[in-house]
Amino acid sequence: MIAKDLLDEWRNYEVSGQVIEAMEKARDELLKSMEWGHFVNPSNMEETFGMSAKAAGVMEGLNKFFNIIGGQDED
Repeated sequence: MIAKDLLDEWRNYEVSGQVIEAMEKARDELLKSMEWGHFVNPSNMEETFGMSAKAAGVMEGLNKFFNIIGGQDED
């Protein structure tokens, strides 16, 4: 786990705010794409599975990032 004082210091950097904004935007866009079914190809279930698995992996990574910067990472 990253020490709270180090996370607080990191959050104060301008570039950190920009990184957080970019990651939030990426997460929001991915969620929208999932909601709209952009990863579903009814004529090719293998493609659907692959795109869905990739999207789930990206979402897991984004959530991990937000857990870490929120001080909630236990790993």
